[in-house]
Amino acid sequence: AVVSTQSTGAFLKSDIKRMISISQCPDPVVDEWQSEVNWFLGVLAKIEARHHMRVALCHNDVNHNNILIPEAEGDDRFILIDYEYTGYNYTVFDIANYCAELQYDWSLPEPPHYTFDEEWLPNDELMLKMIRVHKRVVTPPITTPDHIMLNQVKFMIIGSELYWALWGISINTSFNVDLDTYTQNKMRCYYQKKRWFAGAIEELLKTESRADGDT
Repeated sequence: AVVSTQSTGAFLKSDIKRMISISQCPDPVVDEWQSEVNWFLGVLAKIEARHHMRVALCHNDVNHNNILIPEAEGDDRFILIDYEYTGYNYTVFDIANYCAELQYDWSLPEPPHYTFDEEWLPNDELMLKMIRVHKRVVTPPITTPDHIMLNQVKFMIIGSELYWALWGISINTSFNVDLDTYTQNKMRCYYQKKRWFAGAIEELLKTESRADGDT
């Protein structure tokens, strides 16, 4: 179900505000992350003013651990699981979150229970393949040019790193993972991707793609 191209109630907007408000971190840390939340939401508003950003019902935690693939040869179906974070959000966030989570291998039996390698982040060619598949299957059609959506995905990778860093400092439930190590890594990745994708943001802020009647 498509809501609109823009939505003040989008999951990403509302949840990062909620998580920063319930964080148990010392005030200087909260102040730092509040500043980053303000930066991200400010840039997001500017991008929304210039480009279509499809909002629809999203999974919001797409990663390879939440995708079940049948073992039978020739069966190309898959099943998504873990809908805990489902809500209306920018559809490019699901693509971006999947890309960001490909940097992790969660099969490590010992703490921190994952291996991380930034080299596993998909390159532009693979991201474009994901975007084109997405555009081929969604309805109504998305008319945003591929290169614009690629930059949107890169911006949302920054958003994904920010979201899960905030999740790590706000969660009060025990998980089978070293949350401190995970959160520190997400924080580092957020700043890293903010540097890496500065050019993508700059291009989004100096171009427009709102003329095709996308919904």
